[in-house]
Amino acid sequence: MLMIHLRKSIFFIFIFFCPVTSLWAQKALSLDEIEEIKTTSPAVWNKTGDKLYFTSSKGLWSYEIKKGSLKELPLQNGFLSEPRISRNGQSLGVQCGSEVCIVNLSDASIVKKVTGEIDSRWDIKPDGTDIVFAGKGYIWSRVSIKGQQARVKKSPEMFGQNELYIDEHKVLSEEGIVWIFSPYGSPFEWSPDGKRLYFLSAKTGWTKIWSMRNDGLDIRQETFGEGDDRDFRILRNGSIIFVSNRNKRMEWSLFLKPYGKNARHLFGKDCLIRGINLSSDEKKVSFQYSTPVMPEELFIYDLYSNKALQITHNSPLEPKNLIFPTVVKFRSQSREIEGMLFMPESSKAPLPAVILLHGGPSMHDGLSWNSLRQYLVTRSYVVLDINYTGSAGYGKAFEEADRFRIGIDDCDDVAHAAFYLSTLPRVDKKRIGVTGSSYGGYLTNLVIGRYPEVFAAAVDWFGITDWRSLEVPRLHPVVRYFFRDRLGDSLKHRDLYTMASPVSYAKAIKTPIMIVHGDSDFVVPFSQSLEFLDSLKKNHKKVEFIRYSNEGHGWTRKETRLDALNKMLWWFDTYLKRKED
Repeated sequence: MLMIHLRKSIFFIFIFFCPVTSLWAQKALSLDEIEEIKTTSPAVWNKTGDKLYFTSSKGLWSYEIKKGSLKELPLQNGFLSEPRISRNGQSLGVQCGSEVCIVNLSDASIVKKVTGEIDSRWDIKPDGTDIVFAGKGYIWSRVSIKGQQARVKKSPEMFGQNELYIDEHKVLSEEGIVWIFSPYGSPFEWSPDGKRLYFLSAKTGWTKIWSMRNDGLDIRQETFGEGDDRDFRILRNGSIIFVSNRNKRMEWSLFLKPYGKNARHLFGKDCLIRGINLSSDEKKVSFQYSTPVMPEELFIYDLYSNKALQITHNSPLEPKNLIFPTVVKFRSQSREIEGMLFMPESSKAPLPAVILLHGGPSMHDGLSWNSLRQYLVTRSYVVLDINYTGSAGYGKAFEEADRFRIGIDDCDDVAHAAFYLSTLPRVDKKRIGVTGSSYGGYLTNLVIGRYPEVFAAAVDWFGITDWRSLEVPRLHPVVRYFFRDRLGDSLKHRDLYTMASPVSYAKAIKTPIMIVHGDSDFVVPFSQSLEFLDSLKKNHKKVEFIRYSNEGHGWTRKETRLDALNKMLWWFDTYLKRKED
């Protein structure tokens, strides 16, 4: 899996977004407006339920419920991660660069700094005195009120045996995509009394919530039906609050499953909800909320009044000035592919179009905020963002369908997305472009070689170009897992390695392509782009190469982000736009 990315006023709000139609010309989203959008972590509650804590702009913030006031805590440590609060409510753990800091909430002082494995692999002890790490070879760590530690030992193969441990005892081992540990919430949580451990498993074909006793026995399924469930919290009476796409595959909204009853929808329409946390009195739940026309904000939902309160205002943008997509479906080979179609307000037709490809492949693009979509569609590009074969959110079978078929079905899906666009009256079939980053960049490189007559322009951001030349032992662990599970052994599957490598099609490529890569990328080696560039030049192809010094798998510096978007737009304008557009 290749992936690696306040104003004070408040108001009660019910959000129901629908497509926007206006009588005036569409205002283009500027790069400055994109950079003005702030981001925040999920929020955690204090023990009394009257305050929330979250990180934003490299600082730690508190939100007081009764006053409706935001306050920045006086800490200067470049806080980066989602905070985690101790069960006694007196301390808070938060990642500070390469350290985890324990903060005393009474005076906002740092009482301890701990160095160890960061990201998702730590938790704060119930008494708030120390940090507990999962340990080498493990991912995720959660400590119960009783002090028991649950952790997952990840298989070296993405589709291999994942092992769940409680303390030092292995209590469960399953094969397949079982543990959901991408940016969508914890794969397991303890019940408030510490007697049961709840976890995610795709054993039934969909990701569902299961539970077991704290001794590893009495395993039972808790949620049912089609659609993937994720990001959940457990109430004292055994009820579960969780996020699911069971209503619509591209909509991730909030649900409640009362103990012993069926799940029901709580909140959210055409949106992405994530980062949920429950107040100690179990009356309110906080979460991050975004839509295609609304960047991510923090909300509180009252479980008794059924009202939602927006507590951050991270964006200066007005939804009415942006474009809401239509969810579309089209056939590709033997399966149905879903995408989001963003249609400009411009009355001019036909228009150029760009297909967007997410990374992963086991990721998912849904009805959430994405600056690039709006950046292009508000400049009179039709935009189609698709979930190709291998994407998450459509069940285990769909996600695993590209196993030993890398570069076949998923690549065909991209071409069929272009064929679908060609049927639309407002799209000029001779002016369709394609772009993606990471695995999306890989598919961009591949599809213009396998389908040389289809695309008029392409932009690749740090995508793989030759599976054969990668030195597997030196690769990032995520890429190594991908190799073993999606491509197989390089000696046994040499033909697949060749067929799935974009460099194999360099001679056939007719599409002008821009290749963009940071020379400090530790996920997809910079040498991959250099190799592809060399092959394209030898075959006299139209290619532009952009190198960003000291940038990795994604752009961390503001100047790089702005420059990369500017250059992408210039490339598409050069090869897809006409004077009359």
